[in-house]
Amino acid sequence: MTRTHFENCNGTQSRFELNLPIFLNKFFDPVQMDSQTFFTRWKNLSNPGQEQQKIFKANFPIDKDRNSQTLINFGWSSLSGIDPNPENFCGAGIIHTSTQQYGCLYRLEPNRQAQ
Repeated sequence: MTRTHFENCNGTQSRFELNLPIFLNKFFDPVQMDSQTFFTRWKNLSNPGQEQQKIFKANFPIDKDRNSQTLINFGWSSLSGIDPNPENFCGAGIIHTSTQQYGCLYRLEPNRQAQ
């Protein structure tokens, strides 16, 4: 069993206890949106725990098409061309639960020089 929690933009928290294994992508649907909508929502993520940033060294060459397809296969949308940096990956999705829906955004910024 695992315990996890989500925090909404308005600050309310929801906690779940899940029996494992559970595959989150089974409850995930892609969402399409334009650049303005994406970045407006992105800038609203101001509460602690709503944003995660990690910098790591890529072990393999970055293949934009393959990485984009992997994210799509997981259930995310791939919002090509909305980020000012064409190397970045952006997308959105909704996690469906029996009581609520949770909007999720991602923005991956490849750093080829990361150590």
